[in-house]
Amino acid sequence: MERRSRRRRAQAGTTLVELLVATVIMGLALAILIGLFSTGAVDSILASRDGAAQAASEYELDKIASQPFDPSHPAYSDCFASAGGTAPVGVAYQGGCPSGSTIRADVNAPAACSSQTFQTCQQWTIVLNSWPAAAPIGKPVSTYKANQ
Repeated sequence: MERRSRRRRAQAGTTLVELLVATVIMGLALAILIGLFSTGAVDSILASRDGAAQAASEYELDKIASQPFDPSHPAYSDCFASAGGTAPVGVAYQGGCPSGSTIRADVNAPAACSSQTFQTCQQWTIVLNSWPAAAPIGKPVSTYKANQ
């Protein structure tokens, strides 16, 4: 009889140690899940910004290619919104962007370059910055334009 009562007491319920171990395991699992979700959110924001920056860079390269050769063309800046599908807004070179803009593209005035093939050529440089933080996004992009 004594043996049965000891066995029942041993199997009667969970001990404090078992509860502590289960709580620690659940806490670690929850911390890992929260870390994964926050990492995913940051990666999503960065991917969106990088995609918008690539589109802004391609827009500026197309804009430069479509303009006639002009050695006295001034430097300019365009502001872009990464969401909303609004058209780029032209501002003064390295000037402030309107609200809702997240990227500013600064296009330097064309610099003369030497070429054996063409009499005159220009080097255009595009620098992308986040707005309003004005932190650079990637490296500057350069393109050349020749007077044919």
